[in-house]
Amino acid sequence: DEIKTILTSFFKDQTCKQISLTFDHIDIDETGVRENDGCILVLTDNQHVIDLQKTLLGLLFVYKEYLVPKTEIYEKDFRPHITIVDNLNKERFQLAKADLIGDIVIKGIITKVILGVVCNGEKSEFDFRLEM
Repeated sequence: DEIKTILTSFFKDQTCKQISLTFDHIDIDETGVRENDGCILVLTDNQHVIDLQKTLLGLLFVYKEYLVPKTEIYEKDFRPHITIVDNLNKERFQLAKADLIGDIVIKGIITKVILGVVCNGEKSEFDFRLEM
């Protein structure tokens, strides 16, 4: 409930009610292919989203327990993205790369933020609307 109170207060005070963004940078990550975890992402360099994520981390700095330790690394090296494919072995990864022809541009608008919380093995979600 404390997290929900902190974030409700934060989002209530926000003047930005929507964030427009464009995903247009392909990131082909082959580092996990040996473990069947290769992935292809489409990134955005939208500074609003990056700043929002850093601000939220700052507000929630006392909550440092991660259910999956790897997610802490993702938060510290935050890269807003859409995952095109993941969990690929080497062969499937090569096929997916070959299917990427031309530029990829995905446009969107963020109108709400959903916080997923796991406490004692129970998952909860809270929606925070950015729109009026």
